[in-house]
Amino acid sequence: MIARMASSKFRRSLASVALLTATLVGIASSANAGEPPYLKLAEALGTPKLAQSSGPKDKSLLALNFVRPGETMQRWTKMTTVSIAKVPEETTAAATRGVIARVRTKLGLLHAKIAAFETSPGAPPSAYFEFAANGEKDSGIAYSPHPGFVTVVQLEAHKGGAISAIDIAGLRHIVGKDR
Repeated sequence: MIARMASSKFRRSLASVALLTATLVGIASSANAGEPPYLKLAEALGTPKLAQSSGPKDKSLLALNFVRPGETMQRWTKMTTVSIAKVPEETTAAATRGVIARVRTKLGLLHAKIAAFETSPGAPPSAYFEFAANGEKDSGIAYSPHPGFVTVVQLEAHKGGAISAIDIAGLRHIVGKDR
């Protein structure tokens, strides 16, 4: 019975990873009509409610914060933050490397306990990171989903929230860091 339950649990876990991966691959590889791709990403990560969006009028930067249903920007346990910068297409790789360097510098300034900070050795530049700071656990990625755009996706958990292994696998998959 226990073996059958474990096997069933394992199959459900694999199915969840497959579903999340399929969702994230769709987000990373195309701009599908219908729902905005970052809403689909937030939904796949368990944070479907857009709690806040901000950016300048020229739309050169967009910041989106998604939380769980019933949560707010002031009271949340799990949040997905997506920051999208518009850059000249010809400078996308350099801009992505610059964003990755700024993320790492900021983590140092926060005195974050960095569990992982993996960058791609070649093109296209990307990074996967995990850290803990100020009572939060965070996992995230920095990459360019399309020439002319640099994106940072950060999944944060605190006050009883959790980042699952499935969430981490999905984020890692987007930047080609499958284990």
